[in-house]
Amino acid sequence: MIRRNPTMIALCDTDVQDVKEMMAKKRAATEAETISSLGATNTTDALLAQAAKERAKKDAMTNEQRLGLR
Repeated sequence: MIRRNPTMIALCDTDVQDVKEMMAKKRAATEAETISSLGATNTTDALLAQAAKERAKKDAMTNEQRLGLR
């Protein structure tokens, strides 16, 4: 395969700074998403714990109590 020489692209300092700023924004968005997903994980754990408590409470009740007869 024949390859050609790379094309030179003229960049100035402001172009480089713009790219750095864009990468920083992207990195910050990714970090914020990661932090929010960790918060969601903690919420999920809390919901699972609550469901386990409710199930234990229900298991402790008799059939008549669950049906509201007593």
